[in-house]
Amino acid sequence: MRIDATAAIDHPGRRYPFALEQSVAEFASLREARFADSICVQGEYWAEQGSVLIQGNIAARLDVRCSRCLDPMQYPIEIDFTGMYAREEDVEECVYGLEGKEMGLDKLILDEVSLAMPAQFLCMEDCKGLCPVCGVNKNHVSCDCDTSSNGLNPFEKLKDLF
Repeated sequence: MRIDATAAIDHPGRRYPFALEQSVAEFASLREARFADSICVQGEYWAEQGSVLIQGNIAARLDVRCSRCLDPMQYPIEIDFTGMYAREEDVEECVYGLEGKEMGLDKLILDEVSLAMPAQFLCMEDCKGLCPVCGVNKNHVSCDCDTSSNGLNPFEKLKDLF
């Protein structure tokens, strides 16, 4: 996704609205998630003191797997963001680089979505997960497996050290 910021650079302080949508096929994937369908980004941008500032909202859905039961699920993402673009020689750690007079939004979107993702995805709050013995999804099937440790504690030998 790209925005031509020429008008904003030529008229500092004036705000320019935008609304963009991009298909998933044209977008990179995240660690354990993929975008389910199109990514919608809307907001406004303006130039100020040699930089271009942008603020807006990202809306998308991610195809992921539940961290406990491994069932596929979709996770909705709705993120408000702000960002700053500057010429290459002015780029700092928290600033994105202008490419000529264009802003490339892909890195900003991936950064924001990555930061908004939870540590683990859950299909439901009380997901029971997989049976550690037979591996069935305990949300769909109950099993009679004995999940007690039968007195076998892998940390038993450590008890004498304390």
